[in-house]
Amino acid sequence: MSRPRTCFLVDAFWMALVSDVRWWPPMFVIAIVDRALVTDDVSPLTSSSILSNIPASELRIKVEGAMELMVITLIIGFLLSLLLLAPRFFKSDQTKKVQHSDANSKILKAYNKAEVSLHNKRTDCWIIIKDKVYDVTPYVEEHPGGDAILAHAGDDSTEGFFGPQHATRVFDIIDDFYIGELEK
Repeated sequence: MSRPRTCFLVDAFWMALVSDVRWWPPMFVIAIVDRALVTDDVSPLTSSSILSNIPASELRIKVEGAMELMVITLIIGFLLSLLLLAPRFFKSDQTKKVQHSDANSKILKAYNKAEVSLHNKRTDCWIIIKDKVYDVTPYVEEHPGGDAILAHAGDDSTEGFFGPQHATRVFDIIDDFYIGELEK
């Protein structure tokens, strides 16, 4: 009766983990496991039985091959991680540059309060926050507070904007709608 090949695999790992030969590098264990899988020997796998069955030249080749495979795997893994992470760094730098260039290229207009007050509808909604004018028309339908944004349409909504109901992310969102300053 022969043992199934999986037993050799388990025995080889068990031997490598609990035997006195703790100095074996992982590549050596890989070579032993590889040899154990192809042998039909039913004797228990011990360090002496495995080492006596594997010629030194074959063992050295297997260890060196395993080391080469491990180095190649590490290099490929490193390159793949760079490939996956690099776009994130470049993208964030590019978006910052685009935002700065957009802000610099926009010719900001100054609006008076009467002009802003004309934009007080759902389809044309401007608001004033700290003497800055924002066209929030595209955001009206998405506003989590519903029509509360329309209560200040065409008017100063600084108090409502800085109230406790707004999360901090709203300060980042509002910059996208900036169109100019309020005339004093």
